[in-house]
Amino acid sequence: MKDIAVAVLRTLEVSPHKHLMMPDYEAFSPLMKFIGKAYSRWVDVDFLYPFISINDALHAVGLLETPGVLGKTTDHARIEAAADELIAFWEGLPYTYEFLFPLPSLDPNQDPVQISDGISFKTCPRNDVGVSDPAANAVPLSGLLFLAARAQAERPPIRCLAIEVKGVVLSSLNIGIAGATAVRKAKVTIQLGLALGAFSRGWSERIRDVKSAGIRTLHGPPTDFNQIPLRLSFAEDLPQVHAAVPRVEGELLPTLAAWLAPAGIVLKNCERWDTEKDQAKNEAEVTRGHFDQHCARIATAAEWLFDARSEVPSPTTFVQTAIALEALYGGTEADPVIETLTNRIAYALGRAPQERHELSRQFRAFYKTRSKVVHSGASRLSVEEGFKLSHAQGVLNRALVHELELVSRGARAFADAG
Repeated sequence: MKDIAVAVLRTLEVSPHKHLMMPDYEAFSPLMKFIGKAYSRWVDVDFLYPFISINDALHAVGLLETPGVLGKTTDHARIEAAADELIAFWEGLPYTYEFLFPLPSLDPNQDPVQISDGISFKTCPRNDVGVSDPAANAVPLSGLLFLAARAQAERPPIRCLAIEVKGVVLSSLNIGIAGATAVRKAKVTIQLGLALGAFSRGWSERIRDVKSAGIRTLHGPPTDFNQIPLRLSFAEDLPQVHAAVPRVEGELLPTLAAWLAPAGIVLKNCERWDTEKDQAKNEAEVTRGHFDQHCARIATAAEWLFDARSEVPSPTTFVQTAIALEALYGGTEADPVIETLTNRIAYALGRAPQERHELSRQFRAFYKTRSKVVHSGASRLSVEEGFKLSHAQGVLNRALVHELELVSRGARAFADAG
């Protein structure tokens, strides 16, 4: 890597304003492709991260102080020092980050609750996640004394979903594979919590309060930012996550950790499937691999359902719901999609022959409508199509609960077997 890095560094130019200018793509591409290939688990092949890492390396060794092409303004030893700095950064991967997703409708006066390895609910300072304080916003600003008191007042803490991930994050506007993984885990955790009844989704006056998530570096070079902007639909979803409430007066609810235990099993094992698939060496590992793969299918279905329910019903959310069903109950490429899904849903959820028949009929109608929606070019759903979408999402929610129960049984069987 060093020869490639030195060759690329010599072509780079520092502007009169002492910042790194955009390089020639052809000259830069060998290093970009090398990084993308050597560290493909942690970073995509693109321009941004290699460029930022080079800029940081040049800054670290003081090579952004002299304008001009580095190969002409800088001696070879200093360019090699910058190359060594760059190599040390990439060879240090993976780094560890904690993403903090604010959930302002949950009670901050609760103890931390760990759901799975690196996934927990905790209370954080509001400044860490950039959430506005609705109480402060509701008070009219009047007078310098009030402004001074408000500036000194401690902002109340906020409940967050904390997700630890490994990888590299160099930009708040492009959080890369690590950031995308954190967002995915957050969506899966919340959606499985909704399916299990630990959370409910409802309107919140704080829907406009959330715009960003916090980020902390737990291991590795610290970032020069502590918040990342969230997509609007996701940001507006977070305040609408509420704690479950008793259905009858005096009902005792399970602890959050116990309630979300099946979700924790899924989140732990789906990650193992991502990193260890195709590595089974004996029958026990093959069995474990099938279990991990099933957890991965549950997580994927939950993520698609989260996205489908985050938007106004539309042809897009119709397709997202269909993809979620296929992720959970789809077969191999050789299996007929509709027949496979229909049978698996009917036999998994049907509690009587009549219910199996009805589930089969409704699902065939849903898939027929899906084809119509996809090929019609319509931008809106009809009332009937909206009803079919809502019913399919309800069935999918039931299916997630059913599969989570099976996962819990499977985990107990593994524990009993030692």
